Parts: sequence; C-alpha cells; structure tokens
Amino acid sequence: MDEELKDIYRKVTNYLKKKYMKVIGWVLFILGILWVIGGFITPVTFFLGIPLTIIGGLILKKELKIIATFLKPYLGRLSFVGPGLLILGIIFLVAGIIFFIGPLPGWGILFIVIGVPLTAARLVLKHHVKGDWGHFIGEAQGKAEEIFENTKHFIKQSGVTSITAKRQELLPGYIRGMLGKRREFLVIKEKHFRLKPYQVLVNAKDYGNNLDVVWYLTYRLSPIRALLTIIPFVSFIPKKIEELDLFDLQDLRAFNTVCHHAVLSAVEVLMKNLKQDTSKIDRSTRGFLGIS
Repeated sequence: MDEELKDIYRKVTNYLKKKYMKVIGWVLFILGILWVIGGFITPVTFFLGIPLTIIGGLILKKELKIIATFLKPYLGRLSFVGPGLLILGIIFLVAGIIFFIGPLPGWGILFIVIGVPLTAARLVLKHHVKGDWGHFIGEAQGKAEEIFENTKHFIKQSGVTSITAKRQELLPGYIRGMLGKRREFLVIKEKHFRLKPYQVLVNAKDYGNNLDVVWYLTYRLSPIRALLTIIPFVSFIPKKIEELDLFDLQDLRAFNTVCHHAVLSAVEVLMKNLKQDTSKIDRSTRGFLGIS
C-alpha cells in the first residue's frame, strides 16, 4: 500500500514539475480576475489585479486560445453585446468622474474590460472568407502533395519576396480538433503591414478517386490589431476590403492574383501529367476581387 501511495505521489509531483508554469499561470490569472472584481469594494486590489491577469494570460496564451476557439460560436452570437458594454462603460466612467458618483467609475471600467475583448473577438477568432476558387480533378487521388509543392514553387517563381508560404494544420473548433478534425493548408501571407490580416489558404483533399483543390482569401486580425480597431479614428487598420485605399487594394489584388495563378499552374501541371484537358478549368474566382 505504501509503495502505491509513493508511486501516486511521484506521479503527481512529476506532473506538477512539468506543468508548474501553467499552474502558476492559472493561479495568477484567476487571482487577478478576482482582485479586479474586488476592486469595486477596495480600489487598490483593482490595480493589482490587472497586471496579475495580464501576466497569467501571457503564461496561458495557448490554453486561453483553445478556450476562445471552443467559445467561438457563442462569442459570435454575443458579438453585439461587446460594443454595447463598451459604450456603457465609457458613459459610466465619464459620468462618475464628472459628477463624483462613487461606484460608477468602477462599473465603467468593468464594462470596458469585458466589452473590449467581446468587441474584438469576432475579428480575432474567425477567418472571414472574402474570395475563393476551386477545381475538382478526376482520377487524381493521392496527388495532394504535388499541388502543395508546385504551388510553393510557382509562388517562388513569381519573384515576390514579400510573400511567404507555409504548410499548417488548421482546425475549425476545439472539440472537432480534439476529435482529429484537422485539415492541412498551405497558408500564404503578404508581409505588407496593411495586408497582413489577409491570407490565402490552399487545400487539396482526396474525395473518392478524385482530388478537390480549393483556395480561400481570408481576413482575420491579430488580437492587438483587433483591439486597435476599437479606438476611434484609427484608420490605418482597415476592417474590410471596402476600407482599403486604392494603393492597398491594388497590392491586395496583385497578391491574390499571384496566389491564384500559382494554384492554377499547379492544377494544370497535374492535369497534363494525367493527360486531362486543362481547357475545362474555370479560371474565374468568386468574391470581391473577381480575378481570372
């Protein structure tokens, strides 16, 4: 019995040693949130709670991202609540300071703290599809690797040094990801500051004896950029294609065209190797840009 207890103790201590930073992160994060809430009674704890929450959040960056992905469908439904809380929080904060109403500034800060991430969540958690294209190649089962590698080759051949292409597994949500519902994409990015939120995701997947080849032009902000969009008059971060100026729109079209032609060329090479007719390819894309 003693040996069993010692074995359990060893396993627990080894686990805690491996995960001690995560344990510390959770303690700091939860304690920080409790102190922020307690700040409405004792203001000092509010200012102590904020750095604790931030430090804990940085340690738990991966875990919080997974939780956010899991909550994504519910946050999407509550996306209208964020701006409402943000506006209400600003009103409470300003009114409390001007009219010296004790509890109002505290409630205002709480509403702002909750409203800011809710307002930014929809832009951070979701890939918004702005354009797409696809082609179904018959009798091409098992040829996905050729599409990925040839697409990278043709992008490199374009000579645009600001474009990067990297293979990456993406998942549509935490639960489906845990169940193995992952899909590999070639993620193509443009380094230009204003175009960084735009990515082209290329996928090639067997479907029976066939190969389904698609790409999606997507838009998703990083957490910092999403938070900056909440600040009034911050126009250097466009939230949608319609907000791009003429120069940026031209650059985005050029980026998307290079990606589209690279995938098209990869499809053509594969079809020619399979002795198939490439004239049947529909070269026009769907979406705002309408490339062909």
